[in-house]
Amino acid sequence: DALIRRTKPEQRRRIGAGRRRAALAIRTLLMSALIFALAGIQLVLPVDRLATVFVVDLSDSVGEAGREDALAFLRQTLDVMPEGDQAGIVAFGKDALVERLPEEVRNIDGLRSAPVKGATDIGEALRLASALFPDAAQKRIVLISDGNDTTGRGQREAALAAARGIQVETKVIGLADRD
Repeated sequence: DALIRRTKPEQRRRIGAGRRRAALAIRTLLMSALIFALAGIQLVLPVDRLATVFVVDLSDSVGEAGREDALAFLRQTLDVMPEGDQAGIVAFGKDALVERLPEEVRNIDGLRSAPVKGATDIGEALRLASALFPDAAQKRIVLISDGNDTTGRGQREAALAAARGIQVETKVIGLADRD
């Protein structure tokens, strides 16, 4: 027991004052980090990348001219998209289908997805588009449609997307063909 008491002060003398201060500083830093983590404090860094999901209406109400306008708009927008930004595409009618996941894409040949064209469910398309975004990017949905929502859920889903920090914009197509 006496031997143990003698070794502790000797060990303290072997560790220099600078090392003791460094150990205390490290312990204090680790304890602070643990307290901040338990308190839920997060470090949020600004994001300069933008991920856009284009939600394209391919239903019968848009018509062939509307589908061609949508494809022309997509080509033009992708052509001027800044470096590092990502674009995805959701094609929809009665159902919504992922045409392309968000990626750095600069061109598109055409839309290959074939949703059921007899109805227009904007709500389902917006919900699917909201789920496609990568975490480390600003989020934007561009709805390309005539606005004829046969289910009536589009406005509610747009409000939910906006509440999640997703910017929702619209591009009107297909109205010129109507009587």
